[in-house]
Order: sequence, then structure tokens, then C-alpha cells
Amino acid sequence: MTVPPGAQFLDEAARLGRALAGGALRSGGRATWLADEMALTGGRWRPVLATLGPDLGTGTAGVGWALARVAAVTADAAVAQVAAEALRHALDRCDALVRAGRLDWYEGASGVAWAAVDGGRALGRADLVAAGTAAAGDVTEAARGGPASSDGTALRGGGAGVLAGLLALALAVPSRDALAAARAAAPPLAAAVPAFPPDAAPPALGAGLARGLSGVGLALAAAAAAGGEPAWRAAALRAFALERLHYEPGAGWAAAAAHDWRVAPSGADASWCAGAAGIGIARLAAHSLEPEPLLLAEAGAAVEIVRAALAAPPDRDTCLCHGATGGIALLAAAGALLAEPAHIEAARRAGAGLVAGARARGGYGSGPGGRARNPSLLLGLAGTVALLLQLHDPWTLPGPALPPYQPQAIGGT
Repeated sequence: MTVPPGAQFLDEAARLGRALAGGALRSGGRATWLADEMALTGGRWRPVLATLGPDLGTGTAGVGWALARVAAVTADAAVAQVAAEALRHALDRCDALVRAGRLDWYEGASGVAWAAVDGGRALGRADLVAAGTAAAGDVTEAARGGPASSDGTALRGGGAGVLAGLLALALAVPSRDALAAARAAAPPLAAAVPAFPPDAAPPALGAGLARGLSGVGLALAAAAAAGGEPAWRAAALRAFALERLHYEPGAGWAAAAAHDWRVAPSGADASWCAGAAGIGIARLAAHSLEPEPLLLAEAGAAVEIVRAALAAPPDRDTCLCHGATGGIALLAAAGALLAEPAHIEAARRAGAGLVAGARARGGYGSGPGGRARNPSLLLGLAGTVALLLQLHDPWTLPGPALPPYQPQAIGGT
């Protein structure tokens, strides 16, 4: 099968970007979107329709960043304007995230600040870069007193996410203060990783990237590579070793569902949030920071699980978090981080299948289930747009599935 050219993916990203921009709710130089989400009401998870919040993972910062990247490549002025308005919407609410102690990468203020800086540069908007830089300073100042988190050690919503965000800001701004804050955030996260082997039952920290040991291990590995303590790398390797206890050959890693409202898959979980895609991405990124053969071998196992899942009959859910986009993101990351064209070819073939399937069904499934509609980075269309851009140019455009800890972690730029 001939490898689809990158231009195919740019065309689709541009089309979807225009559709996203056209669906925005715009007022006063700000933009947001309506999204299908899940809410716990009356003891049951029920679908609700709500406007997006400000964060990177599920809010306007992520959508604005993806649209900014589309506009930078396509020179689409209309998409660029909506991108800027979405980033402004997120920035307006960033201070509230800081005051609430929500500093992490996907759900907090550090992701908003980074999106404004990176997206502003892509758009050539000095005002957005300046506002994002100021927000980064607020995040750093808040983190000096001890980074707050709402979800323990997790990458999404917890201590690993705070560390990830500070490391990303230290590069994007750049900021010695952010790097110093990251170095202060690393020791408590390292101390939270149990000894290996565990004394009793399997470790309380479970498997997975979003809320499990992969996210913790990756953040600590990045901190160690950024000039940190050897003990942080040892804790990172310990986290990966503990996660190994959740692995069963042929079946993958046993992890709790990352969403209370989502039913865990019956077979091997290939998702970004709790399965092989995210676990493989974490190992590839940690290996790229400092080579470790066992991590590379486990990444290979994750790739095989994901390729099998992508070869199965397509699921309607195409989102990054727990849909097909997340699996393809692992293949793209393998190609970029290992400089291996065969993985890029596999990612592009899978991407071509994703596009063809969506066209046959009349759209991309997203949100809390394949039939929902959600524009966000993790749960919706913006994540697919960002992946399509990465498939167009795998070595220079940052992927949506991995925080940009350092240049080689986003394809060598």
C-alpha cells in the first residue's frame, strides 16, 4: 500500500479547522464552543450540553492552539481570528485557575499559558505571547509555595501535570523561575513513588498515562533530564517498574478507566488515557530523554497492541483521549522520537483510514462516546486536527499527545 502523502492530511486539517472556527460562539473578541459532556446528576452520569471552559485538555486553550497551528500552515485569516479569540477566552479565565490552585498542564493554568505563547507565536500575535508570558509568571509564582493539585500525582489534574506544565513553560517562555519551580515540584512527586518491589499488594498507583504511573514516570524523567537530581530519574524508573506489575503478556496493561462515566474496553486497552497508546508514548519520550532499553522494548509491546486495535473494525470514537486518534499519535510519536520512517508510514496509513472512515460515516465521533460532538483537544475534534497536522509534518509540528518537555520531545525542533 502506498504511503499517503502529507498534503492529504493538511487538506483535511484545514477543512476541519474551518468547520471548528465556523461553529464558534463569538462575542466581544472572545470565542467558545458548545460541547457534549458528561455530568453526575442524581447519582447517574448523564450527557449534558455546556460551553467549554478555559483549559488545554478540554477547553478553549486547546481548541485555540490547534486552530492557531492550522492557520499558521494554511494562512487562513478567518481561522486565525477565531484561534486568537479562543486563546483570549482562555487567558481571561487563567487567573481564576491560578487562584483555585489548578496549575497543571491539561486541566490548569500552565497549559493555558503555554497555549497562548505557542499559539501566539504561530499566529504572529505579540499580544497573545505577552499575555501568555505574564500568565506563565503567575503560574510560577503560585507554584513557589508548593504546587497545588486536585488529583494526587496524576499527569491530568495532579502533581505530575504541575511538573509537566512548569517544564513546558521553562522552555516556551523561557524562564529560569519556571525551571526552579519545576525543580521544587519534583521531590514530592518522586517521594510519592513507592519502593520497588512493593512490600505487599500491587501498588496503589495504577497504570496509565493520564492518571497512572506512566504520567508520573514521564514527568520525573523529564525533570531529571532538565538538569535535575539523579534520584528523580531513579523514581521515574521505579514508577515504570511498578507499572510493569500491571502488565500481562498478550493482554497489555490492566488499568482503571480514566473516566468514571466510561465503560472499560473488553479487550486490551489501546487508549491514550489508560491504555497502551499513552503508556507507549510515555516510554518513548522517557527513552528519548535518556536511553533505557527496557523502556524501548515496552514501547514496542504498546505499539503492537495499538496496531492490532487500529486494524480491528473501526470505532465511532475518534478522539485523542480514548479513541483512534490517540493510537495513531503513538505511531507518529514512535516515528518522530526514534527517527523511524516505518512508524510514520504506519501512522499515515492509519490516519488515512481514520479520514476515510469519518467521511463514510459523515463525521468524526468525539466527546463522551462516539456519537457525541465535542470540539476539544482531548475529547474532540481539535485533537484530531492537531494529529492530522502532525501526520502532514511529523518532525517539525508538535503532537497533541505529549507535553513538550524539551526540543527533542516534539520531533527535533
